[in-house]
Amino acid sequence: MDDRLFVQRVALRGGQKKLKIQDRRILLLVDNCTAHPAVDDLPVITLKFLPLNTTSLLQPMDRGVIKNFKGHYRSRLNDRIIASLDANPDEKAIDISKKITLLNALYLARDAWKELKPSTIVNCYSKAGLLACVTEEEADMDDFHDVAINSALSLEEFEAMVEQDSGLETNGEMSNTDLLREVNSTSLAVDEEDIAAVPLSIEQKMEMLNCMRQFIEESMESAMPTPRAFEKTIFSKATKTRQTTLDSFFK
Repeated sequence: MDDRLFVQRVALRGGQKKLKIQDRRILLLVDNCTAHPAVDDLPVITLKFLPLNTTSLLQPMDRGVIKNFKGHYRSRLNDRIIASLDANPDEKAIDISKKITLLNALYLARDAWKELKPSTIVNCYSKAGLLACVTEEEADMDDFHDVAINSALSLEEFEAMVEQDSGLETNGEMSNTDLLREVNSTSLAVDEEDIAAVPLSIEQKMEMLNCMRQFIEESMESAMPTPRAFEKTIFSKATKTRQTTLDSFFK
């Protein structure tokens, strides 16, 4: 079985049991590309593939959902880079962006998706002709109507930043030669993320916690229980470590 097909089958089947209990029926619209093969044996999910070359017209995600999500993501990424530049004026934005790890990007993507409003999704379904028309005011909303755009950027500049990767190829078949070239070019490379991080000591954790507590006290007092919860966890682990050491000593 093709690896992509296997992954998609597992992902789609993951929520089948819960949906079946809720007696729900799902219609999943899928754009017609090689990365999205048909998946059979899905009791409560029906895959409906869109006609070729109609994605930009009929696929709600391409009618503004993706663009809005990318806007929230780029806004957060931009804020992160600006904050780093303020802290280290001698650094360059391109160097800071290279330090962002895959995990950082996943956190940014998660937060960006949380900012995507249901009304935005409904509006995009309406633009694709799949729902009744929304109001004229909603239909006229631009894709970044709820995105926090830095005041130093115009709407056109921000849109250009969001769309700078729109031309990247995201799928395609690789030949055996391409696969070998890819493996040979990466097998000897060592990614910093692949190197196990050195565990933080109790002292380091407490120092970080004190810095976080000071920050919260200065800016968001309502969140004060959070440092205390971290503190209890640190103390608990420290106690277990100490007890293990003592037990070993008296054996």
